[in-house]
Amino acid sequence: MVIVNSIVPITVSGYLIPKIGFRATVALGSALSAFGYFMSVFAMRLWELYITLGFLVSLGAGFLITVADSAPLVACEESRTLVNSINECGGSVGMIIGPILIEYLFQEYSLRGALLITSGISLQGELCHPKTEL
Repeated sequence: MVIVNSIVPITVSGYLIPKIGFRATVALGSALSAFGYFMSVFAMRLWELYITLGFLVSLGAGFLITVADSAPLVACEESRTLVNSINECGGSVGMIIGPILIEYLFQEYSLRGALLITSGISLQGELCHPKTEL
């Protein structure tokens, strides 16, 4: 799984960012993650969850993380230290709030409902439709 979570997304998104831009890469990563979460709702066997949650969601999240770490540094050249600090703090807040949200969704809506709602949350990256590039 380490290869899917780190090496493959970094390599592929490193190739895609110069070709299609930051926003389109975010849209692609968001679509992959949302599709993986959505398809995991219908999984009946463990290997299906490995493909949907393990591969598709990880690949899409890897695209998103690569862009989230590099785009602010490209956009704000004069204050990179401050921008990087704020960016990393936002990631830390997300790591605190994310599990609490997932646990609440799981308790309220069961596993399938929580995965479906998480799929909708993952589609928020589609709002980065390419209008202008950084």
